[in-house]
Amino acid sequence: MEPEEGFNGPPGAGARSPPAAAIIIGAEDEDFENDIEPTPEEQNSQFQSLELLRQHPLSLMAFLQHVVLQFDSCPVLCYLHVDMMRRMNPKEGRKQFLEFCHLFLDKTGLLRVPIPHHVQFELERTRPELLSEETQRRFLQDIQNFQEPEISRQLEDFRSKRLMGMTPGEQELSELERSRARDPSECESKEKLLAEQLLARLEEMHLTISSDEEKSSLIFGAIVTYMKFLGVRTKGGDAKKSKSNFFRKKISGKEPQAKARKGFSLPGAALWGRDAHGAEFRQSKGPEGEGTDPSGPPELGDPPPEPPQGEQPAEEGPESESLEPGGPGGGDPPPPFLPRQPEEALPRLEPELEQEPPAWRELAAPDALLRLPQREVRRQEVINELFLTEHAHVRMLRVLLELFYQPMLREGFFDEQELSNIFPSLEDLKLKDYQRRLDLSSLKQSTDPLLSEFKNTDITKRTLVHEGPLTWRVTRDKAVEVQVLLLDDLLVLLQRQEERLVLRCHSRALAPAPDGKQMLSPVIRLRSAMTREVATDHKAFYVIVSWENGAQIYELVAQSVSDRK
Repeated sequence: MEPEEGFNGPPGAGARSPPAAAIIIGAEDEDFENDIEPTPEEQNSQFQSLELLRQHPLSLMAFLQHVVLQFDSCPVLCYLHVDMMRRMNPKEGRKQFLEFCHLFLDKTGLLRVPIPHHVQFELERTRPELLSEETQRRFLQDIQNFQEPEISRQLEDFRSKRLMGMTPGEQELSELERSRARDPSECESKEKLLAEQLLARLEEMHLTISSDEEKSSLIFGAIVTYMKFLGVRTKGGDAKKSKSNFFRKKISGKEPQAKARKGFSLPGAALWGRDAHGAEFRQSKGPEGEGTDPSGPPELGDPPPEPPQGEQPAEEGPESESLEPGGPGGGDPPPPFLPRQPEEALPRLEPELEQEPPAWRELAAPDALLRLPQREVRRQEVINELFLTEHAHVRMLRVLLELFYQPMLREGFFDEQELSNIFPSLEDLKLKDYQRRLDLSSLKQSTDPLLSEFKNTDITKRTLVHEGPLTWRVTRDKAVEVQVLLLDDLLVLLQRQEERLVLRCHSRALAPAPDGKQMLSPVIRLRSAMTREVATDHKAFYVIVSWENGAQIYELVAQSVSDRK
């Protein structure tokens, strides 16, 4: 018993206690468990899985801030939004599944994530809206499971960095623990308040998340959406408006349009249903309530109705004023590459904010839809897909032209040669397509020196002035539909033959003359040509080609008088 008393009792004077004596606890001590400090695993208990994190908004916000600054945040955002979609009713879930595919699953999606091969194969083979509800839910579960390894790796990194004090939000987490010890009943509201502070801090730096500003805004919008879902208030928001419409918001003409923030276009700002949070990106009215501040970013769409003088809209209070460029907390003024313009000079950007065209099934009568054969249904699907694709292409081209190319050229930031390198010319792309489809096989037997020269010519090296369809009247009884290319020095008459563009010579006589004088060439040199109107047909005109030994007349007919001009 003497050794036991020596270990458990205080050491005598002049005696040295063994080093292990300070950490050995007697079995008779009933309260020894309360004296043990929590292990790092216990401290990080809520960071063991994303399922646990979802129950703690502050911890989730700290983890998300760490992820967006250190890793690709798309997998965890995809996981969280799948969780929200699975809690929706079937009708709303099917509606939002399309936008989810557009952002996270499409090959061109800004927040694209890796997905299982069978899901990718099925989405390439079948349009998302045609998938059954059960298939959509199964795919969402598979996609969510596919993100778990990457999320686990990010959680492990967060836990290890937190032990070294290298993670954000530690001050708020410590404050929450102190609040829980003082008053557990107020812990939930305190946690949401602290999470709101972290969200506001992330907002100040969210444009640095990615080199793509639009992607940065989408990532921040996704985080805002999920925080709303957990009940966390956002700056300038109203808890009553925090609904589940977190994807693309349908914008009607009577509602105020979103405006760009800090001088850049934010076409995806409404993608996450930030109806309340959208006030951050709107320019508030001046103190007199008359119009908008001309020093702010350009407006998109029509302005909302002006309130009476001295009265501010409910959603555009002091908080939204503080986020104006140059205001208190608004950061730097807009970058100079987008010039400030008067209202009448603003480019028309309605295609960027207009509603998506409805699916053809929504426009067709239900009884007529049931009577359609399967072949006709597939045909209509293809036609509708072509319309949607072309609509998206035209909208993107208009944004590139009116929001970037024209302002840069007008303000002299770049010369035309530099801009042509930055933005490939649409005419150049058209000429490449014409060159690819050009079929010169019918010119092999031709002895015309101009045609022989044209066979070795690359039309992409020339400038496209105009192109369009015309009717070539060879004789009174013979007319040929042609696609005309007006180049800088040539006029080329092409005939469509399936996907090919063919050059063919035509004769005015029934039997061509042996010297070829009656043959009309499809290639005309402009320096030897002139045009004259046709007195009997306002849509037609003559092209008269002359040379040393004679002349030839081409009669071309446009589709309308304006096209002829």
